Amino acid sequence: MPGLVGRSGQLGAWGATLRAFPSRSAFVEVVGEPGIGKTRLLTEFAAVATAEGRRVSWGGGSEFEQEVPFGAFLGIFDELLRDREAEADPLVTAVVSGQPVSSVAAERHRIYRAVRRLLSAAGARVLVLDDLHWADRASLELLSHLLRHPPAGPLLVVGAYRPRQCSPRLAAAIAETAPALDRVRLDVDPLSEDDVAELLGARAGGCAPRRLFLASGGNPFYLEVLRHLPDTAWTAGPAPALDGDLPAPVLAALRRELVDLPADALAVARAAAVIGDPFDPSLLPEVADLPEEAALTGLNTVTERDLVRQEEGRRSFRFRHPLVRSLVYRDSSGGWRIAAHDRARRALAARGGGPLALAPHVLRAATVGDLDAVALLRRAATDVLDTAPATAVEWLRGALSLLPPGRDPAARLEMLVMKTRALAMTGDLGRSRELLHDMLASAPRRPLGLRVALVAQCALVERVLGHYSAAAGMLTAELAEPDLAGTRAHATRPTAPPDAAVPTKAEVPSEAAVPSEAAVPSEAAVPSEAAVPSEAAVPSEAAVPSEAAVPTNAADATAPSDTAEAAEAADPTLSHPLRLELATVAALRGRFEQSRALVAALGDHANRVVVTAAHAVLAVGGAHTGAIHQARRSVERAAAGVDAMSDRELSGVLDAVGQLGWAETLLEQHAAATRHLERGLALSRRFGQNHVVTYFLLGRCFAANALGELATAVELAGDAAESAQLIASRPMTAMAHALRASAELWLSGPEGAAPWAERAVAATDRHTWWWDAAGGALSRVRLAQGRLAEARDLLADVLSRPAGCMRPTWLALRAEIALAAGDLPLARRSAAEAVDEATALELAGQRGGALVAAARVHLADGRLDLAEDAARRAEEDQHAVGQPLPRARALVTAAEIALAAGDAAAAAEHTRRAKAIARERGATGLRPPVLDLERRLGARLPRPSEPDPAGGAGVLGALTGRERQIAQLLAAGLSNKEIAERLVIAPRTVETHVTRVLRKLAVRSRAGVARLLPDSDPV
Repeated sequence: MPGLVGRSGQLGAWGATLRAFPSRSAFVEVVGEPGIGKTRLLTEFAAVATAEGRRVSWGGGSEFEQEVPFGAFLGIFDELLRDREAEADPLVTAVVSGQPVSSVAAERHRIYRAVRRLLSAAGARVLVLDDLHWADRASLELLSHLLRHPPAGPLLVVGAYRPRQCSPRLAAAIAETAPALDRVRLDVDPLSEDDVAELLGARAGGCAPRRLFLASGGNPFYLEVLRHLPDTAWTAGPAPALDGDLPAPVLAALRRELVDLPADALAVARAAAVIGDPFDPSLLPEVADLPEEAALTGLNTVTERDLVRQEEGRRSFRFRHPLVRSLVYRDSSGGWRIAAHDRARRALAARGGGPLALAPHVLRAATVGDLDAVALLRRAATDVLDTAPATAVEWLRGALSLLPPGRDPAARLEMLVMKTRALAMTGDLGRSRELLHDMLASAPRRPLGLRVALVAQCALVERVLGHYSAAAGMLTAELAEPDLAGTRAHATRPTAPPDAAVPTKAEVPSEAAVPSEAAVPSEAAVPSEAAVPSEAAVPSEAAVPSEAAVPTNAADATAPSDTAEAAEAADPTLSHPLRLELATVAALRGRFEQSRALVAALGDHANRVVVTAAHAVLAVGGAHTGAIHQARRSVERAAAGVDAMSDRELSGVLDAVGQLGWAETLLEQHAAATRHLERGLALSRRFGQNHVVTYFLLGRCFAANALGELATAVELAGDAAESAQLIASRPMTAMAHALRASAELWLSGPEGAAPWAERAVAATDRHTWWWDAAGGALSRVRLAQGRLAEARDLLADVLSRPAGCMRPTWLALRAEIALAAGDLPLARRSAAEAVDEATALELAGQRGGALVAAARVHLADGRLDLAEDAARRAEEDQHAVGQPLPRARALVTAAEIALAAGDAAAAAEHTRRAKAIARERGATGLRPPVLDLERRLGARLPRPSEPDPAGGAGVLGALTGRERQIAQLLAAGLSNKEIAERLVIAPRTVETHVTRVLRKLAVRSRAGVARLLPDSDPV
């Protein structure tokens, strides 16, 4: 048969894409039905690319290995790691070797970034991914990451899939690509009748070609199978019937190939289908249950019959088409398959295979009561929980199905709890919630510690879902139970009774009661505990009861001894998790007094962990609702507790660390917040508590924005968005985009910030606390764009919600919008309210933002003395809390006032200082007002003074230690790649540092650095 025919259009498009590569990266979709020739087309694409000197790496999905984490990329990883030019990464190495990834690398997006670094180091490369419709979830998440965040180097990704088997997850993974990535879709249609005739080497009008064309429908795979049928196999009549995915004649032809095989060869083909695609031929004798010589003879036969083909340059084999493997596997008897999978498990185990390699076979071979299989699947699920939670769910499901009813309830409960975590990590909070409710419905009241842990965990998931009424009702009802009511009496001093009533349907929705905290430095709101649930989506491992607390048999579960009951009733700590959770929910609902009543008695508890957790709740609740004095007292107590704890001790209360950090940001204690949030982030990674990672990332991002660390803020916002998307949290994704918009507004102005603010608004709903962050950020952007009506309407919705500690920020923004629209009365009222409320809160940063608005109003009124005083106080306030960019904005306002007063010297000095801050922080968003001031002053301001001619020491003093190293290497003439190799860091990290060095040294090129540091040597 001739080569590729009927595909000239696809080959032409591929040629054009290759010509643009590597200057342009691209994603090419090859879409077509089964057997249409996608793999053949990919092979041709790869051959053309290889002939042009491009490096090509293959991967793809497999029908029966969809639970293998990163299965579609394992071959590519292996090739990249063997490439001596590539920079090996321990995370990717662990994935390839089937080893569990350590908890320090628990966030999946960190693995995706490691792959991106690996691809960057490997240079221009073509990735071919076949059968993406069978790709596992981890592979699709990685593909989505690479398409949205391509590596620094050129990358050409070619992916093939069947349109009718394109799952929603695959569609979502490839829906969004980076602007810099070209996108090409190649639909592979059936061959025409003329194409079929050419492929068969006969005239188009011949009888056989037409019969084959009609029977195959122009499908090349079907055509290839049908052309070998003898004439006696054909019958007259209508078009052939379909059997599943294949036409009946195709199935008959394929089965004829199998029926004609010798018995040993058929056993080899079936064993290969069980092992996988591709498969290691050394496993065939054991899996096929044949002597080695017979197995090799059978392999030769199936290879000669073209059922399997050896992979080029490798010892492994694969089926000529996935449909062939599927038919071979499905046509094997069920009993034979079970036995073969068991033989495969034993063969892999004998070769040192770990749980991840054995689990797919154990899942298909084990029988109920096989406790060794249960243990292996449980261990495999634990190993992949953080990196591939969807796979963990399947393996836990299998393990639970193998555990006999009533056997080992402790193990069953632990696996169920782990399954709730895995479901939540995949973003399926609904199923996680259902499972927890089912567990609670069947769980006995004794042992009480187990019951408390399950209730707390279920309430936590309800809280994360925003079901505050349900969480509060559940917790309140549980605390009212006599056995816990008794422990409460031991645990508390008399206090005002909490508002424990279970909310009714008529109650105002919980979200409406909680004001959000926005996202623009000093003028925008701060995400509170309400806006960023610290558990993010996954119940904490700390909430999982130990085996000692779990009944070991049914009798223990239902009939605890009187002694055990008495001991539990006397334990006053049992109600603490429920009280702390209920207090957190109350704070989220804006009921700070109820929250305080619930935990006030715990503030002087003998256990410092309990004390710290209680004060953390009081701190974030007080800061969020404006009870600032209470918040400051609780922050001090909580900080003392956190700082006194060891890492291991603190790992059990990371929720409290997050609440403390966010309370500190709300109180404008950004340095302390950064310290606590960074420690919490490090511990969450170290101890594998992924559920709090997004919370810490968002908090650290806000602090970075406030401190003017814009590049860091952008990076953290990206990390937070990735983390939030992995757990399918739209609200937290919205918060990450709002924070990114805040940084971009300073970095590049409104046009750079607008897309992120718009994404934030699109990811959330109105009349929720998430809307405040997104709507506030977009309102500020629209003001900067001059779209005043939109800005006004967005902010009106934010201000319509109950007041919170960030209200002065929103009032100041309303004053500026009104001023720009010419509504001076509203501007005066709003600015005065903002200053009064910020002063009452004793928050200098917010007062500074309010004073800037007041200064601008006074300037518009011509009251220059009041305007000058307000601008001066605003600059002092922002300087006092360490917020440089709002300080620069106050200086710009002061310069405008000085110009209006005719004091050019003062205006020039204010402008110079604002410009210096903007240049140091890379805030090009301040460039337009500064340039306008310089124009009005009549001349550009002088550049910063030249460095000491005796050397570069004075200039280097403005750089960090790492930046000094890179500056010296730049001056010595090293490239980014050489610097990365010298310092053992990623090239993208070098690029970031180079940008900062050039900015801080006020030079435009590497040559400028060399002139400043002429004596540098690449040490």
